[in-house]
Amino acid sequence: MMAFIAAMLMLGTLGIFVNEARLGSVTIVFFRCVFGAVALSVYCLWKRMFRRANFQVRNVWLAVVSGVLMVVNWVAFF
Repeated sequence: MMAFIAAMLMLGTLGIFVNEARLGSVTIVFFRCVFGAVALSVYCLWKRMFRRANFQVRNVWLAVVSGVLMVVNWVAFF
């Protein structure tokens, strides 16, 4: 429950920070991707997910396509 509340607080305050930053949408999305990639990498290292068995061609392809679509979504959102 606390994770859900934290996620909603972060998402709910996102518009305030974007408005106050007065940056372009591509710049905002770039920094969101950088911070997200760092956080996700730390989590994956902690959970020991960086193993060769997890990097199959299909999984990597799906991750790349999903990432590109997510970036397009965020640019359109901002």
